[in-house]
Amino acid sequence: MARKEQEPQKMRELRAPFQKGALALSAFLFLAASSGYGKPPDGRENPIIPTPTPSLLPIFLTSPTSTPIPEAFPTAIKEPTELFIIPFNFESKIIDSMETFGDDKPLSQTDLLKLYKQLNSKEQEMRNDTYYGTIFIAKKIIDEFQITNGGETFQEFLKRHEKAFNQMVQEQPYPDTNKLQLRRLIVVEDAVEPPYCYTLNNEIKDSDGGWSFVENLYFPKKAPYYDKNVGIDYGLEHEFAHAFLHLPDQYSLDFGSSDWLPESITENVPAQWKKYSASSRNDIGQDLMNNANQRIGIYTNLQILRRVLQEEVHNNKKTVPEVWWNFPYEIPEKTTFAFGKDYSRAAVDIFQSVEVDEDKRPSEYNRKKKLELIGNYTNSEDGNLTLTKDKLFLTPNNPDNLIKAENSTLFLLVTTTDGKQYFRWMDIRDFNIPFWLGYQEQINMNFKLASGKDDPKTFDWRIKYSNEENR
Repeated sequence: MARKEQEPQKMRELRAPFQKGALALSAFLFLAASSGYGKPPDGRENPIIPTPTPSLLPIFLTSPTSTPIPEAFPTAIKEPTELFIIPFNFESKIIDSMETFGDDKPLSQTDLLKLYKQLNSKEQEMRNDTYYGTIFIAKKIIDEFQITNGGETFQEFLKRHEKAFNQMVQEQPYPDTNKLQLRRLIVVEDAVEPPYCYTLNNEIKDSDGGWSFVENLYFPKKAPYYDKNVGIDYGLEHEFAHAFLHLPDQYSLDFGSSDWLPESITENVPAQWKKYSASSRNDIGQDLMNNANQRIGIYTNLQILRRVLQEEVHNNKKTVPEVWWNFPYEIPEKTTFAFGKDYSRAAVDIFQSVEVDEDKRPSEYNRKKKLELIGNYTNSEDGNLTLTKDKLFLTPNNPDNLIKAENSTLFLLVTTTDGKQYFRWMDIRDFNIPFWLGYQEQINMNFKLASGKDDPKTFDWRIKYSNEENR
């Protein structure tokens, strides 16, 4: 169990909105659009995250380089505390700044079980601003790696990825909220099976998760998301975010098949809008958790900040379920769609994605869903529509306050009084973001609707958020 340090007063103040929903915001958030993949975080040109406009951001989101969240713990790393005595000891080496076990003699399956006891015999500090990981690698794989990578050690390779991951965090409006620290590398015999990576904390108490290179030879330069300019495999960074931070794939929110659309959509909506790519949106789609993009987006940044403020960074019972394509069911109590006067008295049909029965599922992952009509509404004279949270996502959330990705996508079909039709896809992220920014009670959303002439790839997906007083 981690030590509990004295919490600064500022940290308690910042945590209050997440615990009580008491923060009243008076500014706007207008998510900056970004198109295509950004440059790697090498500092040369074209930063990998769009620069927010300060005048449009909430009061505590002042600039992309500010550090509004104070550290909850002192910077000094404390020495581990001995908890109990063990009759054996596996010695480690420090190789390229990484503790390494098994470098001289790879560990057997039995050795590995003993090592767990040895590691757990001392209590390591678990900071509230850091996720910790342990890496396992088979002897044949680490040997081949050093042969095919010009003699570079695997430890050096890992530390470079740790640094790049943390740099992506630093590029966000909330830097220093969560860093990644790879505690150690364990070299094992070729036949050894390490524990399951997402729940490694059950075996090694000082690690939030693990990652294993034990089955197939690993050639990073041949990996599909390897950037040779910086020597980073962003596919591996994506997997690290799963394993250590327990973050879900945002592309699980995609809706990919017209086979499961209701008749009102198949007849009235053009082909390019019958599918939805949550990962291709030019506002929040550019994120490491979408097909190994080379940046951490605002959604992921707020998702991990939320855990810091709720002190759940190392609570695997709360974080691990999210990695299985579950998203926090944390949305404002009331949402107003501010369509505008051009949509006065327009009819609004809201459809929600739902999970298809197991025996009716096609094989592709993005065909596990169908759209079902969940509500028919009429806008007010000024073109607004206000709904409570239970009218937006009808599928009951589970006891962990999560909602499945299969149930987390919406389609809006808007028909004006003169018969013209407009539409837009949305998903749970669009509602999580304002909630995490403090709009827990009421949020107004101002956004564009698409017509048949619009292309989803170039469509302006941005949403302007405000509270009721600034509508």
